[in-house]
Amino acid sequence: MWKAHIEQVSSLAIVRRSAPGADQIGSFMQGDQVTLLSQSGNFAKIRIRGTDGQLEGWVLKHCIQTGPDD
Repeated sequence: MWKAHIEQVSSLAIVRRSAPGADQIGSFMQGDQVTLLSQSGNFAKIRIRGTDGQLEGWVLKHCIQTGPDD
C-alpha cells in the first residue's frame, strides 16, 4: 500500500468508477491522507478514512502525490 495526498489542487472529487463523467461519491481536501490501492489509466483508486467510516473510489492520478506507507 502507498499513502497519497493532493498535490496540485485544494480539493479533489472521489468518483465511483475510473471513467470521465462518473458519479461523484465524495471528496477530500489538501492535507488529507489517503491510501492508494491501484491505478488504471488516468485514475488512481484510493481509500480514505473519515468520521463516517471509510470510502473507496477513484481520483485523477495527476492530482495526487504518492509515497511509501510508513
